[in-house]
Amino acid sequence: MRETRSKAYWARRAAALEAAAQNDATEAEKKIIALYKRAIRNIDSDITAIFNEFARYRGLDAESAGELITAAENEKQYKELLMLFDETTDEEERKDIEDRINAHAYGARISRLEAVKKRIYIEMRNTAVAERAAVKTLTGNIMRKAYYTTVHDTAKGLDCGIDFSLLPKRAIEVLQTEDWFGANYSSRIWKNNSEFIRTVQTVVEDGITAGHSIDRMAKRLEDFTDDTGGASPRYVTERLVRTETAHFMAEGQAAAYEEIGCETYTFIAALSERTCDRCGALDGQTFRVSERAPGVNYPTIHPNCRCSTIIGDFAPKKRTARDPLTGKNYKVDGSMTYDEWKNSLNEDQRDAMELHVRQMRNKSADKKQYERYKEVIGTENMPKTFDKFVNLKYNDSEKWGELKRLYKDNHNYLRSQLDYIYNGEKNFIPTGAVMTSVRTIAGKGAKTELRVEENLINVFGGQYGEWRKRVGKIESERYIFDIHWYELDGKQYDAKVKYRGDRR
Repeated sequence: MRETRSKAYWARRAAALEAAAQNDATEAEKKIIALYKRAIRNIDSDITAIFNEFARYRGLDAESAGELITAAENEKQYKELLMLFDETTDEEERKDIEDRINAHAYGARISRLEAVKKRIYIEMRNTAVAERAAVKTLTGNIMRKAYYTTVHDTAKGLDCGIDFSLLPKRAIEVLQTEDWFGANYSSRIWKNNSEFIRTVQTVVEDGITAGHSIDRMAKRLEDFTDDTGGASPRYVTERLVRTETAHFMAEGQAAAYEEIGCETYTFIAALSERTCDRCGALDGQTFRVSERAPGVNYPTIHPNCRCSTIIGDFAPKKRTARDPLTGKNYKVDGSMTYDEWKNSLNEDQRDAMELHVRQMRNKSADKKQYERYKEVIGTENMPKTFDKFVNLKYNDSEKWGELKRLYKDNHNYLRSQLDYIYNGEKNFIPTGAVMTSVRTIAGKGAKTELRVEENLINVFGGQYGEWRKRVGKIESERYIFDIHWYELDGKQYDAKVKYRGDRR
């Protein structure tokens, strides 16, 4: 019987999976926090707009408008102000009372700043919807990664070929809707978002009641998204994302254990001062897969849990192999090593297997290429999905050649260094800078006539109808450039920088 790898091997693989999953979680956290920051910026703009609208109505500055709106919330009732106005003869006092009446009336029109509160609600709820979509994508990817990585690591650790089924999309979707620790990720996001709404509305209401400036309220809202305290979006988002990541990673591993026939697993707690007593007591214990209970003897034990599992004793008598050419399953002896299985394949099967391996190895690069091609030649000329793009690339050489030629013909880059002067500053854009959003605005391929074509022919050559004027963008680390140039047979002439703006 073949010996399995040491426990240290399985622990290293589990740690590598956990680290990869947490890296994905970090990227998701950044995107979600950016969503909340954008929502706060939009809320700041809404508050400013409401103050400015009232200020324009009375010809006041923003600070005075804010004071009057505040006063409208705390002064006597509207009818009492009207009576006081009728009884007052002093012109300056009458003007002050009139401003207060108008401020009160304006406050009534927006239901005592309910307009701001409604905008807060809408902005934050829209953010919650985007957050749910981001977490759904993350958890699905994490579960798939944990499942396939566990299968791969097991095959490598046991030095054997292991057949397995694809993880059904439906299984992920069902798990995403199931409650664990009393809720699922969607309801948790909704609950957290409701707390954020109340906090932001309170900041605004308190600020207006206290007569704070718009800038001061904006600063408090920005501090709220930057804070790392227990009620801040940053902390709550991190806790949710990290916990959901750990949960779906553990469930992906469990699905792999069941799929490959692993009967036991061993609980692995992090060797860290942050590990709790519950997780520490479970460390190293082995349990049956059929008896696993998340929160009891299987991760995650609690929110922010970072524990994982490795396979227990596992020495299969039979293995199911998959024909890489047909996709059909067949049984092999449990002692057959991976190399022995691979050597048993015929030439066509090996070719199919190598193609699959190449696709998996190149997946990240292929995704970047897919996005690059879409940007250059347009989505209308591309396969509708990434999977269809990969299938075309690796299985249809004729269509792939056509797509590459189309990309080459439309792939625009600066053919020679472009010197320019902008606002008195001399600078240049280096050769090879990639141009995006390229379009033809005159001449060949456009409805507009190129009026300088004769001059271009006299200077550079070519024939009538061959020249065209094109525009595009170049992005550097600091700037975004709008570039105009003339083109003949894919070669650029007389390129100019028409606009340079800072990147934001």
